Parts: sequence; C-alpha cells; structure tokens
Amino acid sequence: MAWTKAVALSLALGIGSAAWVVPALAVEEAPAKEVKAEPKKEVKGPKLWGPWAKLESLTAEQRIKIDEIHKKMLAEQKKLADQETADITALLTDEQKVELQAMKEADAAAKKA
Repeated sequence: MAWTKAVALSLALGIGSAAWVVPALAVEEAPAKEVKAEPKKEVKGPKLWGPWAKLESLTAEQRIKIDEIHKKMLAEQKKLADQETADITALLTDEQKVELQAMKEADAAAKKA
C-alpha cells in the first residue's frame, strides 16, 4: 500500500511539474522589432495648448497670433473675475467682509501646508 501511495505521489509531482515546464518550452521568442525614431519636427513659435497644439501645419506667424489671442482672453477673464469679486464684495456687510477675509487667509494657510 505504501508503494502505491509513493507511485501516486511521484506521478502527481511529475504531472504538476510538467505543467510548468511544457508551456515554458512552447513559448518562442518573437524577433525584436526595430523601432525607428521619427525625426522631431522643429516647431517655431510659442508652445500652444488644446487642439491647436496638434496642428502640425501651423506657421510660426499663426502660432504667435493664436498665443496673442489666448493671452488677451486670459487677461479679459481675469478682469471680469476681479470685477465680479469687487461687485459682490460691495454687497457684503462689514462683518461678512471680515468673515470672507478670514476664509481667504485660512485657504492660503492650507495651501502652504
């Protein structure tokens, strides 16, 4: 009886180890593909963002004009945001202004931390 258990155990180990060896033998290495580096296209003009950055056919002059338009829009946005803040602050009571200032200081301290 001990002999049959030993044979069964050795068969189980042999089959189990074959499950590891056979797949390893069956794997063939694929030949390495050559990766050709494409030459970087020289971009003249300012760095752009969004969909305009993906347009490869833009001239340097177009890139400069797009950048100017974007900077103008950002300045207008800041001006409008500042005006909004001033208009809303004008509506607040003195106590609310103090509360608002305390909130701004707490936010600034949290950002530093």
